[in-house]
Amino acid sequence: MKFSLKVLLIGLGILLLFEVYVRLFVVSPAVVRFDAELGPMKAPFSHILRTYEGHGAYTNDAFGLNNDPLPETLPARRILVLGDSFVEAKHVPREENFVARLHAYPDVLAYNAGYSGADPRSFPVLAGRLLPYIKPTRMVLCVNADDFSALTTDALPAYEPPTGIKAWLQPIFAHSALATHLNWKYKPVFQAWWQKWTQPRNNKQHHEALGDEYTTHAAHWAHILHKLADYHVPMLLVALPKIHYEAGTAVAVADERLETMIRVAESQKLAVLRLEEVFIQDFRQSGQVAFGFMNSHLGTGHLNAHGHALVAQALAEALDLQP
Repeated sequence: MKFSLKVLLIGLGILLLFEVYVRLFVVSPAVVRFDAELGPMKAPFSHILRTYEGHGAYTNDAFGLNNDPLPETLPARRILVLGDSFVEAKHVPREENFVARLHAYPDVLAYNAGYSGADPRSFPVLAGRLLPYIKPTRMVLCVNADDFSALTTDALPAYEPPTGIKAWLQPIFAHSALATHLNWKYKPVFQAWWQKWTQPRNNKQHHEALGDEYTTHAAHWAHILHKLADYHVPMLLVALPKIHYEAGTAVAVADERLETMIRVAESQKLAVLRLEEVFIQDFRQSGQVAFGFMNSHLGTGHLNAHGHALVAQALAEALDLQP
């Protein structure tokens, strides 16, 4: 009996040490709240630490987004930036992401409304919520090729509050960094295995679906832009390309999905900022990649601090911001 208790205490001690280490140096607990329209979202004023790719540590604002508190008096130029994890930028310190760099310009408020897992279907929802507080004079929509694949409809799915084992696990993730880390690391592996055995895919049907998506998904994207246009705020589309770095060269990877989103936006008279040449020309001059980190993979993944600086400079010129 004493031996069993000793083993139990040793095991608990080891778990506690791992918990402390992960909490301090790897990842913060996943404190989320359920949102009926957007699904699981980061809780307001929660502390975020991520070191899987780069290093970012910050505290969310009242909306659960990566911003400092709003000023009491709004400046003359107010920019609402919508997008996914490329905009949220939890991979770099807050002051180094491109939204914060725009925010540093005189008499400018740049608000980061990006969050991991977002796609363009969330843009009208977030814009509608934030407009009364930000009162934007410009909206910036940041998209990449993967966003197009999410446009199976023009509306977000109907999210249901977590039940069963998910509801039971949520408080654990909210308080345990170790549980959050293990979930992040092994959940995708389990999901891939489960789908392999329970949802075999018919290659022919999948190929046909890919052919159809350029009309149906494009129509959904157009409808989303129409919804955003109803807010009567000038918009700028930022197209984030994929850049392939090899043997001292940088090449933009062509993707018809992103090109389709650009064509639809241009057909609706939206200004479009393309960034392929920005990244390629800078690589030729500086030799620095815009994507990836030393603790993950250079050249792939999310924007690093240098990449954010390049996007900020290109956006500042497009928006005519003066230092």
